[in-house]
Amino acid sequence: MKAVIFASSIRPGRMNDRVMKLVSTRLKALGHAIRTVDPKCTPLPILKTPLHHYENPTDIPKFLNELNTMVKEADMLLFTTGEYNWCTPSPLVNLLDHLPPQPLLTNRPELLATRPLRTKVNMVPQIFPSSSQIWAV
Repeated sequence: MKAVIFASSIRPGRMNDRVMKLVSTRLKALGHAIRTVDPKCTPLPILKTPLHHYENPTDIPKFLNELNTMVKEADMLLFTTGEYNWCTPSPLVNLLDHLPPQPLLTNRPELLATRPLRTKVNMVPQIFPSSSQIWAV
């Protein structure tokens, strides 16, 4: 299966790196093809125009088209986070808001892998309130 793993934080010393490494290693061991998307390394500015609002397709940044294609072709989407402040990290929200909602909300597994700093995982309902297939690990 093709999996896309989204990192969430851009903070120095982020817990997300550990979570992403663990998830990626385990999935590769099971034979899955892994692609990672890290907001720390993406050339996306603060959202002004999402992909589906560009009037002229030639104006869409190349990276945004590539990201959209990667998400459409994925069999599963994974979101990793250190769960800072009990909410969805802003860099992840910004990255996902650049994409049209349809590729994200197709019928495929979505996984939230987190390393909570507290005893509860409150982020699950926040990350995708409209998602029907999200599992927390």
